[in-house]
Amino acid sequence: MSDGSFAEMLRVSDLRNGERLLILRRRKGTTKAQAARKFKVTLYKYNRWESDVEQGPKRHVSKLAYFEQSLLMRLRAGASVAKFARILKVSAWWLRQMEIGKVSDGRLRSYWKAR
Repeated sequence: MSDGSFAEMLRVSDLRNGERLLILRRRKGTTKAQAARKFKVTLYKYNRWESDVEQGPKRHVSKLAYFEQSLLMRLRAGASVAKFARILKVSAWWLRQMEIGKVSDGRLRSYWKAR
């Protein structure tokens, strides 16, 4: 639910390969297991790709929505869903909804703007 009036926190060119795989997988609404099957690799190997432990296939990602940038910023900060939800004073479920763009990302914007 992004209106495009935000300053980019992350550019596509800043993304690590694993982050690109994560964003593309989330955009398609697939699980890691489904993505592993698509690439004909084990779930273990796919997890290593998405975690940037091993180099996976290169993929292009179009411009990031604000909620996607926020997800990546949270992951880069090492904050779990539960911890970040407590910081924002929302439920873990609500945070997940914000991070997939299903509900307003206003609290995410306020949090990252203050950083």
